[in-house]
Amino acid sequence: MKTRIAIAAVLLVVLCGSAVAWHLRGANPAGAAGKDDDAEKNAASGLVEVGDEKLASLDLRVQPVERHPLQEIHVVPGRIQYDDTHRVDIRATANGILVKINVLPGDRVTPGQVLAVVSSPEIGLARTEVHHAHENWDLTKRKLEWVEQTSKNVTALVEQLKNRTPMNDVEKQFRGKTLGKAREQLMSGYSRFLLAENLAKSADTVGRDVLPSTTLAERLAERRSSEASLRAAYEQAGFDLVEQKRVAEIEAGDALRKLHIAEAQRDAMLGYTPDNVSMNATSGEVLSRAEVRAPFAGTIEEKNFAQSDRVRPSDTIFVLADTTSLWVAADIREQDWQALSLEPGQELTVDTPALPDCKLKACLKRTGRSVSPQTNSVLLVAQIANPNGLLRPGLFVHVSIPLGAAKEVLSAPAAAVVQHEGAKFVFVQTGPKTFRRADVKTGKETDQAVEIVSGLKPGDPVVVQGAMALKAEMLVPTLAKED
Repeated sequence: MKTRIAIAAVLLVVLCGSAVAWHLRGANPAGAAGKDDDAEKNAASGLVEVGDEKLASLDLRVQPVERHPLQEIHVVPGRIQYDDTHRVDIRATANGILVKINVLPGDRVTPGQVLAVVSSPEIGLARTEVHHAHENWDLTKRKLEWVEQTSKNVTALVEQLKNRTPMNDVEKQFRGKTLGKAREQLMSGYSRFLLAENLAKSADTVGRDVLPSTTLAERLAERRSSEASLRAAYEQAGFDLVEQKRVAEIEAGDALRKLHIAEAQRDAMLGYTPDNVSMNATSGEVLSRAEVRAPFAGTIEEKNFAQSDRVRPSDTIFVLADTTSLWVAADIREQDWQALSLEPGQELTVDTPALPDCKLKACLKRTGRSVSPQTNSVLLVAQIANPNGLLRPGLFVHVSIPLGAAKEVLSAPAAAVVQHEGAKFVFVQTGPKTFRRADVKTGKETDQAVEIVSGLKPGDPVVVQGAMALKAEMLVPTLAKED
């Protein structure tokens, strides 16, 4: 009897335990399935609920959408180019031989720095021509100075002679002064005049009773003749001096012009001023040497010849460029034709795959005036700063070009709009920890903002930071179910 009671008690305990275990196993899966179903329903309806801990980690930022001016932006491909105003092919200015090269590609140079030295007989001949022209100018200049001084002295002499200055005083005053041919003409004429005047005076003093009338007439005639000859000498001396001065001025002016032409030819061949070779140099080696200098500060981009190479005026020895400022060249095609109405100075945005996440600013310089038959486009050129040298000519870039006038539209920050399976949407905050997916239709887009055509109304609180994280939270239940 006791044995039967013990067996019954054991069976009762086993049955109770089995019932409890079955209840627990049935209850937990049902609860988990319920939670999963709720999450799936939320995902399907676009609702996202975030716990306190995760909400803090997501660092979300919400702001209301509003109406703002927005301008349509088109992105076109472009290339970095040299700034034509800061790039130059440094060529040989005469036939010669490179006797020295001082720089290599990549070297920074300063204005006037000597890049190379060329030996050229043509440059030596140009310097010699300058020497000859300078000597001729000195000669004609001294001749002109002599004529001017002579004219001044002759004018003073004529003034003394007209004042009847005694001959001894005249000779004493003008001894050692330049008078040219006028000295003989005027001095001899003045002496004859004084003699004739003295004879005429003595005839008047003696009277007609002593001297024959013919003698008196001859002396009077001689006085008049000598006076006329002296006046003629005055006039001839004045005319001769004016003519000599004019001839001397013409010769001096011609010599000076030839000197300037010779110097200009020499400077053009040298490519710089002033010439550092002395006017007294006579060595052919010195006269034939010319320095190749940098016209402005920049970087040596290319070196095309080596030392001892022969060069001609058409040969480019170096390419020098200042790359702190470059050009962006882009082709404007028909779909972006409104860009041709942009004014110089308009700011453009430039980015390149070589510098990801780096937005650069360029300033519109000009647009082309004709359509290229090869590309069916018009060239657009903008200037871009390159202080750190990261941009290089030939680099591919994207140029963001504003088209048309800005319009007042409802817009949201670009970071607020996300996509999934071809649909664009934003997250609107509906509670402290809840967010609702709102599908939107977008219009114009820029790097910073997107036009909202439909799906939102002004004032809707939209997640503008952390939208991608919310998208991941929204898709977790769907992805888990698929797994």
